[in-house]
This record gives sequence, structure tokens and C-alpha cells, in this order.
Amino acid sequence: MEISFALVLFPDKALLENINELRKDLYNKYGIRNPAKYNKVPPHISLIFKDSKISESDFLLIRRQLKRNLSYFKPFKIKVNGIGLFVEHSRSRTGYLYLKIRNSKELEMLFKIASDVVKETTGIMQGVFVPHITIVRSNDNRKIQHIAKEYRDIKFVKEFLVEGLFVGTQDNPTDKWKFTYL
Repeated sequence: MEISFALVLFPDKALLENINELRKDLYNKYGIRNPAKYNKVPPHISLIFKDSKISESDFLLIRRQLKRNLSYFKPFKIKVNGIGLFVEHSRSRTGYLYLKIRNSKELEMLFKIASDVVKETTGIMQGVFVPHITIVRSNDNRKIQHIAKEYRDIKFVKEFLVEGLFVGTQDNPTDKWKFTYL
């Protein structure tokens, strides 16, 4: 059996509430919300997020190696530093409003360890690591750019403690993701 998998960091409850309030505000003001397929995962920072399928045996090996390689993991703080906009160039109509995450040596190290394990196990290379938490995705590029201009001056500065990593699996693209503590 093949599955999709992810390795993510979830923000604390207070930040999740802030993100949900932002989403509610965007919907109430602009009628904009994430398409249903993007609501299958709570707000998160992706270290590894593979839409491509891997074998269950590769997934179990990746999980085992990550547990071993991250056994020394210590909690650390992540800083959220404002709101940003990303527009996909491959699909010029798609834009993402997101929370900017200040990159840190801890985040870089986690990404490197995780991407090395995935590459060694599956041969799949990871892209560039740009830590962020998506607030909303829209296929209306003009609207999302307008919203980004309105929200860019909002001082959204928060900090939260990361106490662990979560691994997620999805057997079928229509299913919600299932996450467990690594």
C-alpha cells in the first residue's frame, strides 16, 4: 500500500486561535477561504510534505530513522514575524497569505535531518525550506494581493514553544490527514 506523508510542527493553541480568527476575518470581509481540500490539515509548519506516494515500508523506515536521529530533540521557541504573500508562478492565479516564520538554526537542523532521511530512504529530494504557516490560499490572485496590501502593516508578532514533531499520513487524497507525535 502507498501513502502520502508529512512531518510538521503545530503552533500552540493560542496561535491556532489567532489564525482561525484571521481566517474568519478574511471570510467575513472578502468572502475568501481555503478550498476544502486544504482544510484537511490544521495550520502548521511543514518540514516535509509529500503529495507523492511512498510505500508503507519506506514510511515506517523513515519514521524509525527520524525517531532515532531526533532522539536528542529539545523544545525550542519559534517566532512569527508578520504576514506575507506568495504567488505561484506555475499557476499565476494562485496566491497564499501566510505567517512569516523567522528561520532559526533549530528549524534548519530539523529540516536537514528530515530531508536527508527522506532522500536516503526514497531518493526524493526536498525543495527549498521556507518556514511559514499558511493563513489562506486563493485562486483569485488580484484579490489576495489586495488583501496582502491591507494586512502587511499588521504587526503580527508571536512566539510559541515547539515541544515535538508530528508525522502525518494520508491513505487517500480525499481523506483527512492523521497525525501522531513522533
